[in-house]
Amino acid sequence: MKLIYLDQKGISNIAKGKVLQKDAEEVKRLVDEGLVAVVIAPTHAVETALCGDKALRECIIDYVDNLKSRLWLRISEWILQKEVEQWFRGR
Repeated sequence: MKLIYLDQKGISNIAKGKVLQKDAEEVKRLVDEGLVAVVIAPTHAVETALCGDKALRECIIDYVDNLKSRLWLRISEWILQKEVEQWFRGR
């Protein structure tokens, strides 16, 4: 099984339907078939909880809850550091 890590923006874009439908369906198919697992980190939970848009927050939660194969990353310091670095590079 391959693992993919989607940052919060990636998960939000899928949940909001802002990616091509065929791409979102392909990710879902791969996950459903157990070929891919989406890595979820505590950072995702915190960022989702802080989302001010209730409808979006619920879409994100529903999307993640419906993933048949997901892997919770318990050690989030490394991921958090990389996300912060990426955020500052994008500014």
